[in-house]
Amino acid sequence: MTKLEVLRERRKLYLKTEAEILRNGQTVELEGLKLTRANLGTLRKELHEIEVSIQREESQNKQKKSRIRVVIPV
Repeated sequence: MTKLEVLRERRKLYLKTEAEILRNGQTVELEGLKLTRANLGTLRKELHEIEVSIQREESQNKQKKSRIRVVIPV
């Protein structure tokens, strides 16, 4: 897997987690035990950082593709 693919997969998981938190709440209580899924603020901060990393990787990939190499035999 390329770094860009890993970042995209991570973004997908973070978005899925965010949707679960929004749908079911941040805290779940079962048999008297409280479980906090994740801090929504922290999750969104990490998601933003992933988005920035994806944009950076895509930009670098475009620059790599636009380079032209000329080889002159000697």
